[in-house]
Amino acid sequence: MKTEVNPNWLELTEWERIQKCVPIICVDILPVRFARQRQQRPLALGLIRRDTPHQGQRWCLIGGRVLYGESLGDAIER
Repeated sequence: MKTEVNPNWLELTEWERIQKCVPIICVDILPVRFARQRQQRPLALGLIRRDTPHQGQRWCLIGGRVLYGESLGDAIER
């Protein structure tokens, strides 16, 4: 039985079919904090620890897939 979790997302079987033949647009960002303006070295970097399909838990850039009809700017903000 197919269930729809969120109307902005596709059902799993449809998603798997599309992934095999269509590139999926994603955004990744690296938030950087500096102690003061024009400082050469960052004070902090924004990474998240997440499960990866083939390497277990890893530190990753913050990001994700762009929703249908969403602009890249909106995806980054989200």
